[in-house]
Amino acid sequence: MSAYEDLQPCLEYGKKAYETILKKHIPEAAAEMDGHCTFVWDWVREEMPMENAEGTAMDDAVREIVANSCCQPFTKLKGSAAAEDILVFADQAGLCQRILEKAPEGRVGTKKIITKPPRLLTHEDCQALLTKGKYDLVLVGCPLDPPKSNSTADVIAQQSAVDKFLFHLLQTMNLNEGCAGRLAVLTHDTFSLVDDAHKQRGLSIVGGATIFGMMNTARQELGIPLHVVDVEYLDRPDMIPHFVSEIFRLNTFGANTVRQCWPFPLYRGMRVERPTGRYIYRQFLSTKYEEKADRSWDVPSEGIIAISGGNGALGLVMGTWLLTRADAQVKASGGEYKPNFSIQFMSRSAKISDLNVPLWNKVQSKAAALGVSVMQGKMDMGSQAAVDKFLMEVSPNLVGFIHSAGVLQDSMLPNQTWEKFEAVYDSKHRAALYLHDALERFNNPDLKFFWVFSSTSAYGNMGQVNYSASNTCLDGLARHRRALGKPCTAIHWGAWGEVGMAATMDDVMRNRVMMGPMPYFTVAQGLQGLEGGLRTGLPEFSVFIVNTPVMFGTIQGDQHISQRFFRNGSSEWLPTPMPSGFERENTYDIYRMYRYIFSPYVDEEDNQSVLWKKFVQPDPPRKIEEDEPDEQVIEVDFLPC
Repeated sequence: MSAYEDLQPCLEYGKKAYETILKKHIPEAAAEMDGHCTFVWDWVREEMPMENAEGTAMDDAVREIVANSCCQPFTKLKGSAAAEDILVFADQAGLCQRILEKAPEGRVGTKKIITKPPRLLTHEDCQALLTKGKYDLVLVGCPLDPPKSNSTADVIAQQSAVDKFLFHLLQTMNLNEGCAGRLAVLTHDTFSLVDDAHKQRGLSIVGGATIFGMMNTARQELGIPLHVVDVEYLDRPDMIPHFVSEIFRLNTFGANTVRQCWPFPLYRGMRVERPTGRYIYRQFLSTKYEEKADRSWDVPSEGIIAISGGNGALGLVMGTWLLTRADAQVKASGGEYKPNFSIQFMSRSAKISDLNVPLWNKVQSKAAALGVSVMQGKMDMGSQAAVDKFLMEVSPNLVGFIHSAGVLQDSMLPNQTWEKFEAVYDSKHRAALYLHDALERFNNPDLKFFWVFSSTSAYGNMGQVNYSASNTCLDGLARHRRALGKPCTAIHWGAWGEVGMAATMDDVMRNRVMMGPMPYFTVAQGLQGLEGGLRTGLPEFSVFIVNTPVMFGTIQGDQHISQRFFRNGSSEWLPTPMPSGFERENTYDIYRMYRYIFSPYVDEEDNQSVLWKKFVQPDPPRKIEEDEPDEQVIEVDFLPC
């Protein structure tokens, strides 16, 4: 007998309501996405029941929601969850052990706890542990461990030790299929927007930022449920039950990236002016964020703007855009705005490839027309000393820096190497950390912008476990600097179609990409997306376009839980199918379906979207008059209540 058989009539009503809404919502969503280039990520609150020993807490909650929607009685399920064999790579503070100690009764079978720090764990250690048997759960807590100090060198050293161990662990799991049923990784305040947290923890708060991207790609390559949980406090016993539920509630495991904040409105007798409870990461169209924030952005009139990777196609496109925008400012101001800035296009070689010569000629032509100085210069961002040398030369006149440098070292996990990680890290996020460090010591009081070029691969891309990791560290740096009141914006670029490697791609490969869900965008579309993101005023945003029919076709209702993660990430702007069957393994899908019908996530709602509340600052909620229609109420005429 199905666990939901007694509620089948209620579920059928819900199914009809869902179908009715989607018939209207899907065409509306497709119209909104047509030509849209900018997307933002935000946190929405989604509380869950605390897990019980039987493993039925989520099922019971959903049964109650479904029954209440039709005023039907319901009964709780009877069941027993199997004990799990667990392998733990513990943090030094003992949080992982406390989670296991408080696990629901009977849910932990055998357990093996590794307390050796990650810098001492080798590839051979991972092989020895994971080739001898199968673990139902692998829990990794070592990303919680802080570095020796907040110095850039110590942060990089600790991050490298953790990431190298995780790479060996993922590679071992990939090569030994079936050795682990699911993987949970804990990070500490990686996604925090609380100013005090960043001031107290310093740069160490960025140390675990690579984990999110690394796990997003690993989820695709491993094909098992993989759960990333970012925790606010490590030393508060009140939070342990919430961590326990997050790890042992199988219905939601791996379905979202989760942030567990202090769960109560009061802390030490004072009201908490920060997010509270359980949050999940969601992607939205930028439209409302742009409209509400409406942050104008202008090119500075004086000072030095530097672009790393300045001899590359993207760096040259940025230079052209800056000059074009400056020219528009001159015309709009009636000549009051007088451009007296310079742009230094920095790279290791300062040589322009034949492919990029036309772009450089365009830069020079526009600069000459404006009377602006441009130059190709040499700069090595591979060490702190080299970055310091550059900052000494340009301080205190640096007004903007665009970090567009980076290299690709793509390989699927079996063929990936740590040396490839190092090459990607050195050119991408480590260089940005060196620059951040130097900016802390060399005063540039008029620094207006510091852009770091991330990538949509941060959210997972096969063969790019190292690149995904490095990009999300750039995102973490942007959040950190903005929390400290310093300029920084991370831009997740999708696929440029007219410059760089895409310009020389053969027709077969180009057509393959263009027929996919996220095709190449033009230079004009990319710059449109950039301008839209800047208007949001957020520390990070994404730029890409959507092939709507293909995207709708690739998002399925009942796939493996690792695929559900990606479906959920875009669910706020891309309506997803309802569950094909109302069974226990679809409990979370049913929960989301009913939330969508009766209590949809609303990004304007107070305490629902963290970024929206902190950076966009919407108008305060107002009382709806009795004769004013409430747009949040959805009328469904076939619900019996």
